[in-house]
Amino acid sequence: KEWVILCIILQWIFGFVFSIPQIIFYDKDCNSQFRGRIYVLILVVIVPSFIYIITNLIIFNHARTSTNRVQALNQQENKTFSRRDLYLLKHMIVVYCIFVGGWSPIYLFSIINYNDTFNPNIGPILTLIATLSLLLIIINLLIYNNELRKYLKNKIFRCSDI
Repeated sequence: KEWVILCIILQWIFGFVFSIPQIIFYDKDCNSQFRGRIYVLILVVIVPSFIYIITNLIIFNHARTSTNRVQALNQQENKTFSRRDLYLLKHMIVVYCIFVGGWSPIYLFSIINYNDTFNPNIGPILTLIATLSLLLIIINLLIYNNELRKYLKNKIFRCSDI
């Protein structure tokens, strides 16, 4: 319980600290807005991408060592990736590509289009793509997480008369 509270507090602190440059350095000047858009791209796409890569490398390394321990108990000397490891790696890559492919275009477009010279319909289309990528990640989580799927089924069907 304390760990959850600490994580929530840290998340609020980081959110506040990372938004300070946007508040302090905001100016109607175009250069300031351009730098602000680059800052937002870095905070929304690049930093989470690095965090995602690092955490998933740790998870994959843990899963891989777990697989190697089980294979050692079974006296199998196989140095190739198991099917489970490849499945996990493929899933991590797909989720990463969905995230970066969905959220990068809108922030890159805001940097490129700082003078509003492009078609005004492009922004809403890119916003829709970003929203759809979020929906795809949630659907992916529901499809590939058996425990979550079972939990949601129990909660939903317990409350209904079906």
